[in-house]
Amino acid sequence: MTAHRQRVIRADGRTLNVVQHRGHLSYCFTGCCCGRTERGYAEVPVDVYKEEWTRRKMRNDVHLTKGGCLGPCSLANVASLVFDGHSVWFHSVNSAWQVRQIFDYIESMLNADRFLKPPAELSEFVFNYYDWDVRTPAALPDAARAQQPTGGIMLLSHADTDLLTLARAKELLPPDLEAHSYSLNALHSEDQMDVLLAGELGGARIIILRSHSPLQAIPGFARLRATCVERGQSLLLISGTGELSPEFSQTVNVPSDVIDTAASYLALGGVNNLVELCHFLSDRLLLTGHGYAPPLSMPEHGVYLPEMDAATIEEW
Repeated sequence: MTAHRQRVIRADGRTLNVVQHRGHLSYCFTGCCCGRTERGYAEVPVDVYKEEWTRRKMRNDVHLTKGGCLGPCSLANVASLVFDGHSVWFHSVNSAWQVRQIFDYIESMLNADRFLKPPAELSEFVFNYYDWDVRTPAALPDAARAQQPTGGIMLLSHADTDLLTLARAKELLPPDLEAHSYSLNALHSEDQMDVLLAGELGGARIIILRSHSPLQAIPGFARLRATCVERGQSLLLISGTGELSPEFSQTVNVPSDVIDTAASYLALGGVNNLVELCHFLSDRLLLTGHGYAPPLSMPEHGVYLPEMDAATIEEW
């Protein structure tokens, strides 16, 4: 089975490819009751959890955690399994047989490549710790169901440098001008696009999509464009490679000169250009009055000082 990975930029700036898992099995061992034989509770078969997890070679599919209190303490020797977004809880896991049955269950789901209900052998040990299945969802107001853009700029890009630069530029924007970003490298399905459209992406009035790939390769692009047309959002389609492809003309509610200028800001890069890009788009498309400077070329050589854009030899 192919392992999926996500690129994550760690706090120290190092980029790592993290293996994404199908599930996570956690069991209580060091809490106030689980495994505490001196308090009258059954022993936790700790060694069997590790042995089965190792023997079945599911390290890259399902992670195993030995932890503290999972709750509820009244049941004791509790284990929690999350698989493909579903949660299954087991109580009274006191024997090696039960642990092996849990791993048989996990293995059957990996083989079927989908979530399955627990088998009959485990049914008497299954309980629902959360109320997701029984709670009646609160009805959303009409305004929330038909979310309308309220403001702000959203940048979608394949380039990590775009996202990191915008994160710095946000600190220099006026309070009434919000800007957010999302990595297209982390977008793997149309369902993810739906989630984005129901959140910040759906609320943005201006969306910049800077793609280093063909637009049809972006999951859910057609939904994104259709939503922008329906809600009156401004969608800027900009090639990250400078390619003049006809597909990038599918821009929504944005004049061609705005597209060209926005592409120049992004191509030249740098914090100041990203700040001025946000000012420019807000003024041109939202009719604000922030004012903006034209795109400026970054110097190819120079002396770097943190508090200055570019320093001369004399200043250094």
